[in-house]
Amino acid sequence: MCETTDLIKKMAHEGSSKKAIRDVLGVSKRSFRDMLSIIGPITFYSGPTYTVRGFHGTVRQIIQHFGLDVAERTVRFRMEDLYTLEESFFGKELDLDEVRGFRGNTPDIIKHFGLTISSDRVYKRKKAGKSLEEAYFGPIDMTRSRPYTNNRPKQHQASFAQGEQACQ
Repeated sequence: MCETTDLIKKMAHEGSSKKAIRDVLGVSKRSFRDMLSIIGPITFYSGPTYTVRGFHGTVRQIIQHFGLDVAERTVRFRMEDLYTLEESFFGKELDLDEVRGFRGNTPDIIKHFGLTISSDRVYKRKKAGKSLEEAYFGPIDMTRSRPYTNNRPKQHQASFAQGEQACQ
């Protein structure tokens, strides 16, 4: 058992994951868990670590430390897409708007002010070049952008009418 304990501690120190050590030993999760309970506390590799805003840790630890509402997977995808660490964890600062003294992303601003406008409509207004004030607080045009038209072909309408007459 001493050789096994030394091997586990050595591999953990070198950065091996629990799964990698289990595979080398050829034991199940349950057996490995039992072994660890006998050996005592060991620190295992949990992925690369980063330093963000003075805090050093893994992606999960950073998310928990700052109380971020972002998935680990999203952060990792952002890192792969060459975002900076700040942007990967906290989102692009460029996406934040400041409206009437409140700073946040579009859904947060809508929620903060209790607006009934959709995020899509705000994005479209901003893209069209409207000011932030107009994009969020401008009037909502309830008329359709295109008037409703009956686009069914005439022959289909005629056959439908004939079918209706036959049913009577």
